[in-house]
Amino acid sequence: MRSESIKWFCSYNPAWGRYEVHFKKLSNGVFSFGEITEFVQVEEGDDVKPLIRLDQENAQELMDTLWDAGLRPAGENHLADMRKMVFESFLPTFCDVAKD
Repeated sequence: MRSESIKWFCSYNPAWGRYEVHFKKLSNGVFSFGEITEFVQVEEGDDVKPLIRLDQENAQELMDTLWDAGLRPAGENHLADMRKMVFESFLPTFCDVAKD
């Protein structure tokens, strides 16, 4: 049984024109919020610790909160265009030909 859980929150802040991502951890009844505290200068090729490591469940929750805040994958517009082309252009024409 997990003694800690992490929850993600994301919202768009129109005052700053930015998305804000927060996460909190509940561990043994104590809440903690994650913060970025500093930037560390490195040389090219240095080993660098990741900002955060996520398991599958937390990565999915982060994606879901970004989606709920209005962010979409960059390629999604292309997929919508392809669906429109197939269902509004190709399919009706194909169906008309099939009737003949």
